[in-house]
Amino acid sequence: QLWKEYSLSDSRYMTQDPFVVCMETITAVFWGPLSFFCAYAVLARSPMRHPVQLIVSLGQLYGDVLYYCICWFNELLNGLAYSRPERFYYWAYFVLCNAFWIVIPLILMAQSVREISAAFSRGHKANGEVKKSQ
Repeated sequence: QLWKEYSLSDSRYMTQDPFVVCMETITAVFWGPLSFFCAYAVLARSPMRHPVQLIVSLGQLYGDVLYYCICWFNELLNGLAYSRPERFYYWAYFVLCNAFWIVIPLILMAQSVREISAAFSRGHKANGEVKKSQ
């Protein structure tokens, strides 16, 4: 039922659109299991948390940007609109619901980059390496 409701904002979910099938398959096969591993790594305070979080977030961000761009590209160049004509479905479902998959990964990526950079910095200081100016 959730797919049917979401298809009001993107009719490709009611067909076997090649992009949606590929994108959702990658999400189910890679990003889903890696997200569970990332959640475990957070709880276990594993050093793998930030590399995995960075990879999953980048994958989600990339997929969502492609999702938006392909949809807008088809609408601008080919006149194909996948959303119902009521603007609510476009703005509430298509734009707002998918914006979470851009904002949250960007925040998590920034967090991971800061943590990884800080870890490298501590490692360089511990090894007595001096930062050389270029």
